[in-house]
Amino acid sequence: MIIITGKIEVAAPIQQAFRALAETQVTNSRAGEACLSYHYSEDAMTAGTFFFYEQWCDRDGVKFHFSQDYCQQFMAGLKALGIHSVAPTIMEANDIEIS
Repeated sequence: MIIITGKIEVAAPIQQAFRALAETQVTNSRAGEACLSYHYSEDAMTAGTFFFYEQWCDRDGVKFHFSQDYCQQFMAGLKALGIHSVAPTIMEANDIEIS
């Protein structure tokens, strides 16, 4: 499984537009065959700080996701809003049995 996390700082005047963009991204991503989960939320203690959390079946699923038009439109939409610092963390998780 591949886990992707991200943090985006969003200024108050563009938060409504950002939320609409993020919700479209989440909806489109969740429809992907390789998507196990995809969420975004705002930090309850720091207004304007948003976190993304994604789980994907495998690397091929992530590559396919990033190649899709909706994902490219999301990134272009962020740039159009003036959000340029998007640095996701991508990790591979191994299944561990806990007894």
